[in-house]
Amino acid sequence: MTNARLVLPSAEYRESFIAANKEYQNMGEEHEDIAKLEADFTKYLEMVKNHRLGLDLPENWVPYTTFWLVEGDEYIGSGHVRHALTPALRIIGGHIGYFIRPSYRRKGYGTLILKLLLAEAAKLGIANALVTCFADNTGSKKVIEANGGVFIGEIVGELDGVPRKSLRYRVYTGLRNNVLWNNQRRWYHGSPYNFSILRAGSTITQNEELARAFSHQPTRLSIDDDGKISHNGTEPGFLYVIDEPIVPGEDIYMHPRTTMDPGLEWLTVRGLKVRLK
Repeated sequence: MTNARLVLPSAEYRESFIAANKEYQNMGEEHEDIAKLEADFTKYLEMVKNHRLGLDLPENWVPYTTFWLVEGDEYIGSGHVRHALTPALRIIGGHIGYFIRPSYRRKGYGTLILKLLLAEAAKLGIANALVTCFADNTGSKKVIEANGGVFIGEIVGELDGVPRKSLRYRVYTGLRNNVLWNNQRRWYHGSPYNFSILRAGSTITQNEELARAFSHQPTRLSIDDDGKISHNGTEPGFLYVIDEPIVPGEDIYMHPRTTMDPGLEWLTVRGLKVRLK
């Protein structure tokens, strides 16, 4: 187990991944469509890549990154890091989901995969991940607590229309202050339009000058090594300050297709109150 690591899904592990899904099927557990995997594995890989980039997502889903836990040429399990939270995910699901193939269970891989996924969540700007499990899943409860999970409460939610008790934990990911975002700084949005509620899916940033530049609707924008911004925008613009508390990785998430440095552009999950600066 010492050499197990996370990788992005790839064709290298195709046969092992399909074999694992047959194990899930034999256990009566939810699994990928094996016939589709065997017929067109590339299509599956394109789907998980697009979902990581926020493309072609099902309704009410947020971008998420799929990782595989592998050792040598063997697929051991999967993990998903969701880049933000919806109201439903705050009850059941949280930021991180994971599962280990049946033949590798009870060998410590569950604890390991969650540890590695927490580090990946930190790279997305998530400081304290919400991790949930069903109240009757003692194995997952132990895995979460072994990774430093702090119990924050039990809540009843619905999964496929069936009420289930969900245990909710906060787990520190290892993100340090002043990395990707700073909770002491304001968040800004620039726009040529006047409004009081910023709609979901909008871009915000902690770089005031970048937001000011965006307010002029440029078609070209660049930032030099000294942080100086150049652009060709000519529209009269408004600079807004986000006027309510927000949590990166919950209410907003790093733009998955940004061309700028990580942490400069974020997208909103919900409508946010704003005021003119």
